[in-house]
Amino acid sequence: MPITAQQIVDRAWIKAHDRGATKRWGADEALLWINDGRREVVTWVPRANTKSAVVTPAGGTRQTLAGLGLSDGLQFVDIPRNMAADGVTSGSAMTPAKRQWLDERKRAWHADLAAEATHFCTSDEDPTACYLWPAKSAGKIEVIYSAAPTELTDLSQAIGLADIYANALQLYVLHCFHSKDSEHQKGMQQAQNYYAMFLQLLGVRTQNTRAVQAAADAKASGA
Repeated sequence: MPITAQQIVDRAWIKAHDRGATKRWGADEALLWINDGRREVVTWVPRANTKSAVVTPAGGTRQTLAGLGLSDGLQFVDIPRNMAADGVTSGSAMTPAKRQWLDERKRAWHADLAAEATHFCTSDEDPTACYLWPAKSAGKIEVIYSAAPTELTDLSQAIGLADIYANALQLYVLHCFHSKDSEHQKGMQQAQNYYAMFLQLLGVRTQNTRAVQAAADAKASGA
């Protein structure tokens, strides 16, 4: 069975020694941190929540997730293949390419047009956009993209991510719990430690303690 938000929060309450009938960190608050944590996981690991869609490209080489009707899209992950206009029949495969490579070798590539695209270009600096070469004159494409998690409304719901992220979410919830005490040195340190463990479990390597502190301060102020 998929892991629920309740199962994660129950474990966080135990670790925070908040096991009484009246919780210091109540269920409504815990649900906020679960939803924040799910978004944080996908921010650091875009492949943690991916979707696939067959869409009709807009005219020209530049495509955006919003322009393709993927309103929950955060980042392009892959564009595996061309598709026929029926959205079912597969066309030729597409492969990733560096935009700089096209810029240097085929400076007028944005004007090229064909029934099928050969390459796609993505960039970390512009994650919600990609470029197709050549621009497609007909048919559709298959897109794999990172999507924002749908907001949970109750702790009884499944977390909506793979179960392997459950422990990371638990650490994020504990980070948020202890961020309420960030005006005290011990609480601030605990919040920072839990956030660092959260990042480590996701495989993120960072020494940006100022960002951790900023997150703790934001939670403490109710942001």
